Amino acid sequence: MAKPILGRADLVQLAREALSVSARDGAEILDALLDVIVEALDQGQEVRIPNLGRLSVRVAPARQGRNPKTGAKKLIPAQRRAVFAPSQNLRKRLAANMEAATQAASPAKAAEPAVAPLKPPKA
Repeated sequence: MAKPILGRADLVQLAREALSVSARDGAEILDALLDVIVEALDQGQEVRIPNLGRLSVRVAPARQGRNPKTGAKKLIPAQRRAVFAPSQNLRKRLAANMEAATQAASPAKAAEPAVAPLKPPKA
């Protein structure tokens, strides 16, 4: 089963409902927020969003790569990459949800032993 995806239209709808604004205003709010975040990252600033995490840019140095088909070596240039680090609150919440999900998926059977006892050998 495919995991549900929360896309741009869904975010606009949620913002519209939470702020009691029109769909157009919700879209403008989301677009403005994303533009501010992208611009800050482009300028090398770190973006911290409480209870969600931290967005930053890291520079991946140039490195030697190779074509897996031909084996030819190729220099891969340095790149700027966006990096997300979840906040402590988000990590704790996801861990708690994981524990609850694993407990619900496999209820403990107290009456049955985990391993059947061995039968004594026949004489």
